[in-house]
Amino acid sequence: MPEPLRQSIEATIALSDAEFALARAMFTPVAVRKKALLLAAGEPCQAIYFIERGALFSYAADARGDIHVVQFGIDGYWIADLSSFFSGAPALFTIEALTDSALLAIDGAGFARLCDELPKFERLFRIQLQNAYIELQRRIARTFGDDGQRRYLALLAQHPEIVQRFPQYLIASYLGIKPQSLSRIRRALRHAADEPM
Repeated sequence: MPEPLRQSIEATIALSDAEFALARAMFTPVAVRKKALLLAAGEPCQAIYFIERGALFSYAADARGDIHVVQFGIDGYWIADLSSFFSGAPALFTIEALTDSALLAIDGAGFARLCDELPKFERLFRIQLQNAYIELQRRIARTFGDDGQRRYLALLAQHPEIVQRFPQYLIASYLGIKPQSLSRIRRALRHAADEPM
């Protein structure tokens, strides 16, 4: 069975063994302990991370210290603060490990070299960025147009593994609702599922 990084890449582009070996050499293993920060807001994001195993989330904190989750990452996902990575500006988001996690990191120099030596990686990253942008636009539209229950159902339909692996308070933050509201939504959905047709 191919390693997770290769599976993720080859979901979009085909690679020979030699091409994958060249690409794999650009990544450095990173271990992150549960509750540790991979990146703190205000620091430069110096790498893009592929999650081999684990669970992480990125968030912004407001003036009161409340966190607002913007991204979840689990096995096979990529995570970074891309605005910081590509611009060199301070990171807008903090990335925290929910569990002990094993990652592969590619820094800016490795990223540039990979795209220069294997131009098909530019296609890979273009497709990943365009898909992420589309998902972001859909999420913004749902935030403005849907109530909490609809947003929760959309997340559940598209990413059930996220709902299973992250605690309710983080899911609620991502959805832009209070944890108590998410509890009520889940209770109502369970009750509706139990009702005879």
